[in-house]
Amino acid sequence: AGPFFNFGSEQDAKDATLVIAGADQGGLGLPDRDYYLKDDAKMKAIRDAYVAHVEKMLTLAGEPAAQAKTDAADILTLETALAKASMDKVDRRDPYKVYHRVDRAGLAKIAKGFPWDAYFGELGFPNVQAVSVNDPAYFTGIDALMSAESPRVWQHYLAWQLAHAKASVLPKAFVNEAFALRHELVGQKELEPRWKRCVRAVDGGLGELLAQ
Repeated sequence: AGPFFNFGSEQDAKDATLVIAGADQGGLGLPDRDYYLKDDAKMKAIRDAYVAHVEKMLTLAGEPAAQAKTDAADILTLETALAKASMDKVDRRDPYKVYHRVDRAGLAKIAKGFPWDAYFGELGFPNVQAVSVNDPAYFTGIDALMSAESPRVWQHYLAWQLAHAKASVLPKAFVNEAFALRHELVGQKELEPRWKRCVRAVDGGLGELLAQ
């Protein structure tokens, strides 16, 4: 799962001979910040459907119904705060606005409270040094949110992010509920056959071997 932000390896945009770490805004359950921030009728309806979906997923994961309802509302509030801190898609088209290479010390200055050493250690890459940060202000915003929001809200957000990311490999009730949200967002009429989803999963994880 990718709560808070997305993290991986990428070519250095200013030196293609190097592969460095990349940290990019993320952590949203809806496709884009506009889904949280626009106030037209369509977006409001999508947000209502989204909260109901989060509530259902948390219930499937074992939360009592009343608790799941409260947590779903908190999760929308938290993700809305993340959306407000995010760069919009117009600015993200400018390659100069999404490239800010820093070292570990620079990363710690951008988000002083985030446990970077523990994070990289758990990823299995404790010696990461060079990082391209898409938007330093976003990571400073996360840092502030971590202090402002209660640990309870973050715990339920993390539980939701895990269920959201792994729904496709959880029992059928999760698969069907995840598809219900997809239907709401993109209008897909029916869930693809299981074999097609399995092939796509193998292609995503072992693409070159599958091609061979």
